[in-house]
Amino acid sequence: MNVEALERKLAEQQEALERLREDLEAIQRMGTSRFQGRRAASTKPTDKQVYMWDESAGKWEPATGAQIKLSRATSNLTLSQSAQSIVGDGDGSKVRLVLPTIGDWEVKAFCDLDMAVAGSGILFGELFVNDSGSAESGRVQYIPDAAASERATVGQVWKVTVTAADTPVELKARKQNAGGTAYAYVTSTVLVASIGIGGGSVAAASDHGGLTGLGDSSDHAYATLKDGTRAFTGEQSMGTNKLTNVVDPTANQDAATKKYADDAVKRETHITLAHSISGIAFSS
Repeated sequence: MNVEALERKLAEQQEALERLREDLEAIQRMGTSRFQGRRAASTKPTDKQVYMWDESAGKWEPATGAQIKLSRATSNLTLSQSAQSIVGDGDGSKVRLVLPTIGDWEVKAFCDLDMAVAGSGILFGELFVNDSGSAESGRVQYIPDAAASERATVGQVWKVTVTAADTPVELKARKQNAGGTAYAYVTSTVLVASIGIGGGSVAAASDHGGLTGLGDSSDHAYATLKDGTRAFTGEQSMGTNKLTNVVDPTANQDAATKKYADDAVKRETHITLAHSISGIAFSS
């Protein structure tokens, strides 16, 4: 390769580097305002959030990604007729989870239940949300045969709608009858909760207070702004409702209140009558 060819090659490389520099400067100026040529919300993601594309909003929005939480039993539980906590590796050293995100969680429980001595009746695993004194509807339920030494692992699934962050859910177990002896064994007793992809669905947007990015009015061109800076683009119907607290008109195309119109009619009538009476002569 001769000197001329080398110079051309060097010039090409310098040109490519200059283009790259310009691209990097553009990215720095742009920050995180666009991904893949699409707008991103000005709100930054918080802990455990990611940017997700929101087709209806036409931009990337912070959203909670998939989460899975799990708690296992670490000690066998001898069942009584009242629901009891199971010792585990979860919150408070129980088979208990704290759900950090508002939304719809899918909660699954599996209980390793054993009737060691006949007479216990039905064996239950129950879910308690937010330390409620009442179990959720639906439960793990095992109906053993009358004979002793009947054991099975049984499951149940709940949809738990969390309305406040850090809501606890706990798995407890009990037996139906006072007689007999029954256990929830450590082997396969577990509580699992999931939200997002493959699990429940994040539902913060169902509450207006949980919505983000509402300060950018350009994203909501369909909405009327209360400060009056966006005009209607078509005729409006009040649907037989009133417009109240309206000021008196000052311009030709301003709307007039009932009182303003009534007063104007009275003034016009007074002027007309005054002119008519002034041309009449009276005699005694």
